[in-house]
Amino acid sequence: MFQVMDRADHGILAITAMSLTTLSLVGFAFVEDADLVDGSFDVDIPGEEFIKGFQSAMDRWCGILRATDGMIAPDKSKWFLIDFKWTGSDYVYRSLQEMPGEITLLDRNNIRIPLERLDVSVAAESLGVWIAMDGNQDKQIDIMKKKAQVFAAQISTKKVSRNDALYFFVSKTLEYPMAATRLAEDQWNDTVRPALQATLNTVGMTKSFPHKVLYCPDLY
Repeated sequence: MFQVMDRADHGILAITAMSLTTLSLVGFAFVEDADLVDGSFDVDIPGEEFIKGFQSAMDRWCGILRATDGMIAPDKSKWFLIDFKWTGSDYVYRSLQEMPGEITLLDRNNIRIPLERLDVSVAAESLGVWIAMDGNQDKQIDIMKKKAQVFAAQISTKKVSRNDALYFFVSKTLEYPMAATRLAEDQWNDTVRPALQATLNTVGMTKSFPHKVLYCPDLY
């Protein structure tokens, strides 16, 4: 499916700033979840004009899906339009209001329905991680904090052995998105603090137990 999109010249072509490596990307997928990217090869084409090209990409992707007996779920899909403007001193993201336009999809009855569009500062969930196009991590941090609070409440009210409490502390709900974030150490510590303090209390350790010892390799 991605090869079909690539042959139709959908996707983006970028050159990395430091290594000058050429990056060609159409999208990425895991089982039924897929993220597609498409971009103009002309930097002077404004976002609102590029929408027609993106509509073509979506029509082709939906057509390939239908040919392989699949279908996009419009209620679970989102799209973003990214463009910049010069303020006189810096480039900033253009807002949704500055670039009107919509993308439609064919549903099972061949009726076109509009696809929900989000602003670049609003995060959407993709493969279990909340990602905003402008790079802010506010939503992801908020989600992880809530999961840490739930974990803290659970481990504080259940009868859990000390070994089990330490083993389950770095739960998959926190470990999985950790690799996809770029939180500084103090941000991460603040995010997991409720879960960590409840765990240390359960295992009979002081809440100020040194992290360098707590997180050190099993060998030591």
